[in-house]
Amino acid sequence: MKKTLAVLTLISSLSALAEKLPRGVVYSRDGGQSEYPAAFKALEEVSLKGRGLPGPGEKQDKKCVIAKDKKLYFAKDPHVMTQTYVTGKFKAKKAFEYSEWDGTSEPKKVMIKKGEIVENVSYLSEGSCQIRVRKKVKVNECFNLTGDDKNLITVSELKSDSWIGLECEGGLGWVSQSQLEKLKGLKSFLYNPYSDTEEE
Repeated sequence: MKKTLAVLTLISSLSALAEKLPRGVVYSRDGGQSEYPAAFKALEEVSLKGRGLPGPGEKQDKKCVIAKDKKLYFAKDPHVMTQTYVTGKFKAKKAFEYSEWDGTSEPKKVMIKKGEIVENVSYLSEGSCQIRVRKKVKVNECFNLTGDDKNLITVSELKSDSWIGLECEGGLGWVSQSQLEKLKGLKSFLYNPYSDTEEE
């Protein structure tokens, strides 16, 4: 767990957050999920519309084509980012402690007060998230991932989407994972970035 969090902390520290987030986006980071990230194969030539910038509120005016047999890897492509539209927000029913890791030392106990709000702002992998506590974002175990934490009341559930940049007419065109999942002619498959293996 410590090794995984150390790697995720490094990845997180290299993520460049936009100074001004797109409309409807409350948090943004580079990269997608590292635990079985999205991957697609084109069964035929697929035409679609991309956006000049990632974000559901951006104009969808880029003409893009995915060639037959081309594979898209959200874990490998250099142009991938994840946006959060609603954070996973929780309110403490009572005071409790949670273990906070920094990836380099033993965990320290952090006290959460009754009524205090904690958040999952972006899911990473293997139960790890970028969390927010007292306005500070850090990599740690996700809060209430299974929904049965008796210390917390769910205020809102995490809603996010990952984006990949494609070579399109007029430059890079961004398309979302949810958009690709709805397209005929594309087939999703399992890809494991740790072992660089795939299963169609």
